[in-house]
Amino acid sequence: MRLSTGTFVLIRDAAKALLLENKGDAHALDLRVVQVPINDNPRTSQQGSDRPGRFETPDGGRAAVEATD
Repeated sequence: MRLSTGTFVLIRDAAKALLLENKGDAHALDLRVVQVPINDNPRTSQQGSDRPGRFETPDGGRAAVEATD
């Protein structure tokens, strides 16, 4: 595969991404970093601060609700 001058290349996996631009030509690649996007997504335990809720059942009892993901 040949990449012409000015072509952008995105390399990513589940955790990271890297955006590159070809400053060279189709025969001699010169990939330069354009951007390194940062996705700040803390663990679920760090995001939630409230404890799971409760609700009243039809028979008058109480039931717990699971924490959301």
